[in-house]
Amino acid sequence: MQRVVMSRAADKAYFIIREAILNGNLKEAEKIVEEDLVELCQVSRTPVRDALKKLNYEGFIKLKQNQGGWVRQWSKEEVREVFEARALVEGYIIQLTTDKVMDEDIAFLTNNVSDLENIIASHIDKNINVESIIPIFLENNREFHDKLYEICRNDRLRNLMFALSPPPLVHRTAKVFDFKRIQQSCNDHKMIVTALKSKDRKWAQSVMQAHILAAADSYSEHFNDF
Repeated sequence: MQRVVMSRAADKAYFIIREAILNGNLKEAEKIVEEDLVELCQVSRTPVRDALKKLNYEGFIKLKQNQGGWVRQWSKEEVREVFEARALVEGYIIQLTTDKVMDEDIAFLTNNVSDLENIIASHIDKNINVESIIPIFLENNREFHDKLYEICRNDRLRNLMFALSPPPLVHRTAKVFDFKRIQQSCNDHKMIVTALKSKDRKWAQSVMQAHILAAADSYSEHFNDF
């Protein structure tokens, strides 16, 4: 995947617009008005347009030539296809990963899981609202799966997974997680590490696919359009 390089002003606009989409200030299917975004971001039109191109690439919005753009709306068919395709590809990736994983990789993944377990326990003990852990959970989850792609050493599959894990769906799914669901995800990751240590391809595949489809079930429980 080629990294998109933008100016500082475009980066600023990107994060502001992205956050507006994720927090619902810009709603699904809402028309994008450049003038409003220029005012919101306090930058000129050029960085806003650059930011919109990146958001279009990542699936946050949908741009059409000579028609402007809209915040991306996901149909239930599209969402189901994304999760099912991801389960298939991630299931294959984890099998390849099982063959290539090294002791230092296991140590990294084990620490990643342990870090999240400690954070979850701390939040529960202190009775902290679950919303505060979501950004931490998302980053921890990204690091875990990115490490698996790195171990797999297959750039084509890694790029395919980016297309199958659009950030808007990832964030929208995580936002409905409660502590129980976050703990379950963490336990899935722990089981995946155990399967990798055992060099059991089929077990790793089974756990990974169940892990992905469980996220699909969480999405369907909370969004009527699924």
